[in-house]
Amino acid sequence: DDDEDGIYTTEILFPEGSERYHEFKFVNGTEWENINNRSFIIDDTNPTQTLETYYFNDLDPNDFTQQDVTVHFSVNMSLVESVSDTVSLCGDFNDWTIGATLMTDDNQDNIYEAEFLFPAGSLKHHEYKFVNGNEFESIDNRILEIDDSSSELYLEVVYFNNYSQNTNDNVISAVKNISVYPNPFIATNKKNSVIFFDVNLTTPQPIVIKIYNLKGEKIKTIKTSILPNGRHKIPWDTKDSKGNFVNSGVYLYRTLNTTGKFTLLR
Repeated sequence: DDDEDGIYTTEILFPEGSERYHEFKFVNGTEWENINNRSFIIDDTNPTQTLETYYFNDLDPNDFTQQDVTVHFSVNMSLVESVSDTVSLCGDFNDWTIGATLMTDDNQDNIYEAEFLFPAGSLKHHEYKFVNGNEFESIDNRILEIDDSSSELYLEVVYFNNYSQNTNDNVISAVKNISVYPNPFIATNKKNSVIFFDVNLTTPQPIVIKIYNLKGEKIKTIKTSILPNGRHKIPWDTKDSKGNFVNSGVYLYRTLNTTGKFTLLR
C-alpha cells in the first residue's frame, strides 16, 4: 500500500504456457478470507492484465454503520406456557451467550424489552434469537438489518417462537390498529395540548401505550381500564411522567404489537 490509501496491490508473472484458470484468496496476517475462493482466467491477448479491486471478505463500506446505533428489541411472551425468570437476547453480536443481554418487562404487560448498542463501524447484518431461560426459540435465526440513518432503531414487537394469536384462544388479541391525530400536532397553548390516540379493539381489553423520545428514553406510559371492543380515543396531555410538558419534537409510541411515530410542535 505505497500511497497508504488502504488498497494493497501486488503483481505475479505467469510464464508462457501457464494454465489460464486460477483460484486465490487474500490473507491478513494469518487470517484468510472466510469466503469461497476467488477465481480469474488469464487473458493473454495483452502482456498485462489488471483485475478489479476487491474488498477483503467482500465487505463493502456500506456494510458497516457510519454512526452509533442503539437497537431496541421487543418480544411478546404472552403465549408462552411458562416464562422463565430470565428472558434474554442472543445473537452473533454477543457471541450467542445466554444471559449476556437480559430483557425486562417493566410494565408487566408480557412484552420484554432490551437494547443493544452497535458502535460506528459495526456490521449492519446480524442474526439473533430470543431465549426463555435456557430455551432458544425453535425457529430459524431472526435477521437484523441495521438502518444507520438514525441513532435509534425500534424493531417491531414479535411473539416468542412466532406464536400466533390463534395458538391460545384464551389470550386476548392485541390492538387491531392505532393512529395519532392530529399528526403533526400543533399546541397553541398549554390548555390546547391534548393529543388523541385513536385505537380500534377487536375484543375488550386494557390498553398500555408507551411513549418515547428519539433518544429511546421512555417519557410516559398511558394505561386504561378494560375497554370494550370498538374504536376509542385515548388522550395524552403531552406531559411526561414527572408532570412536565414535553418539548417540540418527534416521538415514538408503542402498544402490544404496534409501533408508530408522531410530531409535536409548540
